[in-house]
Amino acid sequence: MTMRHTGIVHMRKSKPTGIVSASGTFVATLPVLDAWGTHAREPWRLIWAGDEARAWWDREGHTLQPGDTLQVELEKVRVHAEGKGWDAKTEIHAHVLAAQLVKRAKNEAAAAA
Repeated sequence: MTMRHTGIVHMRKSKPTGIVSASGTFVATLPVLDAWGTHAREPWRLIWAGDEARAWWDREGHTLQPGDTLQVELEKVRVHAEGKGWDAKTEIHAHVLAAQLVKRAKNEAAAAA
């Protein structure tokens, strides 16, 4: 059994995507941040595939905005680096087992008031 991770993450500025792969499987990709300290933020890219991902995407995933907060359960966490040296960009990739929207970003709440 792989190690599982649970916690709170926040949507980054780039939009999430939901597509159907060449094999016919629905895949949602969620760019998020793990904010584990005042000035400590780690970029993550969460991948969720299959029927549960499609149902979640249709229900609430497609509405995600930057800053929205999610409660997630993850597995298969891996560090992914692009580039070399000082120009390298690193983010953590993980497969989603479950996700739930727990809070909308403040800017959306202010716009609704």
